[in-house]
Amino acid sequence: MNVVDLKSRKKQMLNNKTEMSWLDYFDFLSFSEIIDEVRLVINQLETEALSDELTTKGKMLVHELGERVADTNTEAPLIFNEMKSNLQTSLNRFKN
Repeated sequence: MNVVDLKSRKKQMLNNKTEMSWLDYFDFLSFSEIIDEVRLVINQLETEALSDELTTKGKMLVHELGERVADTNTEAPLIFNEMKSNLQTSLNRFKN
């Protein structure tokens, strides 16, 4: 018999839905707007209390930035990988 924690399952489903919403939103943004969002989240992480929404947005930005940088055939990936790393570091610092 399998026992499923319904509360955890509902929370996971909500998290997945929230993540997909952020990814859908990011799909509409230009690359420069994604960069602006990264800067905004880093600033928010440094000045505001950590929230589930901010953490999820930051995590999805890391994913989106990684996807877009991977598709670039210039030296830009080095610069943007550093931005991605800075965002990830900020998220990890507040997660612990």
